[in-house]
Amino acid sequence: MNETAQVTATQVLVMFLLMSVGFIAVKTKMLTSEGSAQMNKILLNFVTPAVLMNSFNREFEWELLRALGMGTLLFVLGMALALACAFLLIRGGSERSRVERFAVVFSNCGFMGIPLIQAVLGDDAVVFASCGVMAFNIGAWTFGRMILAGGGGSARETARKAVLNPGVIGSLLGILLFCLPVTLPRPLASAVGHVANLNTPLAMIVIGGFVARADIKSALASPGVWKVAALRLLVVPALAIPFYILLKAPHDAATASYIMTCAPSAALVSMFSNLLGLRDGEQYGSAIVSVTTLLSIVTIPLMMLLTPYFII
Repeated sequence: MNETAQVTATQVLVMFLLMSVGFIAVKTKMLTSEGSAQMNKILLNFVTPAVLMNSFNREFEWELLRALGMGTLLFVLGMALALACAFLLIRGGSERSRVERFAVVFSNCGFMGIPLIQAVLGDDAVVFASCGVMAFNIGAWTFGRMILAGGGGSARETARKAVLNPGVIGSLLGILLFCLPVTLPRPLASAVGHVANLNTPLAMIVIGGFVARADIKSALASPGVWKVAALRLLVVPALAIPFYILLKAPHDAATASYIMTCAPSAALVSMFSNLLGLRDGEQYGSAIVSVTTLLSIVTIPLMMLLTPYFII
């Protein structure tokens, strides 16, 4: 096993153990649905922006800016491939079909991707996840939301939410900080760093709660869940490989992008389903997130075994 795959496998195991804390807390009723929702709001509104700001709190470098662009392009191409797969291979306009499409297109690039990137490449490499998270948020709040809603919606409202959400705002502030000849004052930088350090444990506990509440047994009996898992975890990452060979992005940028592409389905599918009043979709989305997250314990290290062949 190559070093990248070995480190990834170790970190995935650590994340699984952290998820078990959330799982046990829910099963023993120490953590309620309301508590999980509040933790999720803290993650989205404070921790994720802090992670993004912390990663950009550094001196400007043209070479790093180029690498950021290359890494973001690779991640966006991966999302485009996922979108094509979702509409070509998942038919019908039912609520469940729309949830399946969303779950194929959008990976858990923030909550799962960032901790893995930190473990595999170090804290400095989180900057490569930042632009990916921004692209994810813009995509999810625009065509992602339309996928779940079945189209329609106010263009003005969609555009507003695509920009005015914590992930995009945090990324934009971080990029501005990176481009300006300043860094955060030490006390503020320290506070932002402490909040950013909450990302891995808090995100895994929240995801563990998702798994605890999902009907895994029924989900495993659903062909749709297995189709989504195969597309999200294996097919899309495999189809993305030629782009990495052609574009030859810098190692850390390409590796970070590929980790985010290999991540399981985004928990946002359940949150958006709830927002749109899709009750069956919310439960089905939670089941998909749970199954793909559990399977990713095996598939992410497996896919990372291939990286020496196409990431220099």
